[in-house]
Amino acid sequence: MNDSIIIGFSRPSKLWPLPLFAWAIMLFDWSNFSHAYIRFSMDAYDREMVFQASGLRVNFMPWTTFQTMEVIVHEFEIPVSAETKQAVIQYALDEVGTPYALLAAFGIIPVKIAALFGKKIKNPITQKGDWCSEEAAIVLKDYDQIPFTADQVRCMTPTDVYNYLVKVLG
Repeated sequence: MNDSIIIGFSRPSKLWPLPLFAWAIMLFDWSNFSHAYIRFSMDAYDREMVFQASGLRVNFMPWTTFQTMEVIVHEFEIPVSAETKQAVIQYALDEVGTPYALLAAFGIIPVKIAALFGKKIKNPITQKGDWCSEEAAIVLKDYDQIPFTADQVRCMTPTDVYNYLVKVLG
């Protein structure tokens, strides 16, 4: 292991205009963050980049710009091999431009309600695209050999990813 990726959690730094979707996520998840992102260095370009699903698309943003828009709540540094880091960056490059799956993100609500009653259901809303915590879970699942199923990945909130990382990494 000679490199790393960072899975981070944040919330908007601006209170106005009121970011309703972010506040709804924090209320639903009962957390102080609303967003999950992946950060890594692109050594060939001497840049720290954030890979995220935000706005209407999956996108990249320079770390310096991201920090002006978000309050960083917590980050987990995950040691990976150089090959794994390259695979994560290649995955991110391939995903840029994918639509933000807002409707499918709302499908997490019935999944969580069913879980309260001991029932496991799949996300009932299928939509092409991804959301922030899904991207983080995919990176963890595909490149760090974490045993999430595809159905679990499609139902993860930022807090679900965070809680998993706390349990595994402390």
